[in-house]
Amino acid sequence: MNVILLGSTGYIGSEFARISMQRGHVITPLDYREAVQKERWFSDFVQKERWFSDFDLVVNCAAYIPKPSVSLCDQNEVETVNGNVRLPFKLACICERKDVPLVHFSTACLFDENREYAESDKPLRGFKDHCGWYVGTKLMAEELVGNIEKHYILRIRLPFDEQAGERNYLSKIIAYPKVYDHLNSLTHRADCMNAALDLVERKAPFGTYNLTNPGSISARRVCDKMLAAGLLTKMPEFVPGPCTGTTLSVDKLLSAGVKIRPVEEAVDDAIKNWRPKCSIA
Repeated sequence: MNVILLGSTGYIGSEFARISMQRGHVITPLDYREAVQKERWFSDFVQKERWFSDFDLVVNCAAYIPKPSVSLCDQNEVETVNGNVRLPFKLACICERKDVPLVHFSTACLFDENREYAESDKPLRGFKDHCGWYVGTKLMAEELVGNIEKHYILRIRLPFDEQAGERNYLSKIIAYPKVYDHLNSLTHRADCMNAALDLVERKAPFGTYNLTNPGSISARRVCDKMLAAGLLTKMPEFVPGPCTGTTLSVDKLLSAGVKIRPVEEAVDDAIKNWRPKCSIA
């Protein structure tokens, strides 16, 4: 496959590119950052539309995620809308005109941890309910992308793997003295990028898919595992977060014939093969 990839240098996009190239796909990165900073960035971007027809797939891993936290989206409303709503909307319009499927990575921070939620469940968070600008704009993008026929909306949650980094959920646990005490579904990067590509290659039905490892795991259990492995020298203080955790069903993903290992197994493997690097500032 010939693939246009936005966000190829990001935490999710770089792993999607790596796995795709391992499978023999050709990746053409499309960097939106410079264009977003221009007054007429839509005009500049649409000039590339003429060659969209030469590709088999468009993948959007790009999003406006300020450092150190997505909570800063609330202070950067225009940038958040540009990166998280206008960009995927424009991509969806172009893909529909060119009859090219669009894979759009979204967030699973839409529910609570009171039960397991499927893709068909109505999100509990949004601009009409309690959420910040990041979650609100990501949900708006889902609604816009979902209007085109050939789309995959893939919801990820707290990505991690064995490589330390500022976006890695396990790295955050190591770095922070206080940890939110919640039960969550998690997304192992390689597992879930393979699952995303399996969906596309199998020509699974278009639609929304929860892209997490099966099952859920509490922050306390993750910390217990990391303490036993020596990645933590002491247990952090567990505190209630501003929002709850999220537990997702992946039955739809599995029913499409996609195989993915349980979250506990993925966490154990990441801890066993941990590769540290510079600490988080």
